[in-house]
Amino acid sequence: MAGRRLVTGLAEGKRVTAVTDLAGPVPSELHFRLPPAPAAIIDPKGNRLP
Repeated sequence: MAGRRLVTGLAEGKRVTAVTDLAGPVPSELHFRLPPAPAAIIDPKGNRLP
């Protein structure tokens, strides 16, 4: 089903969460290119770090 999806996975030993818009069904395997810097870093307690 198409729409906005929240995808969580591991990259370089860190948990990465991404929001993506898909035009069709969710494939069984997704590939993302990581940006040079994250939009936000969240600590284990859920606090956003600077």
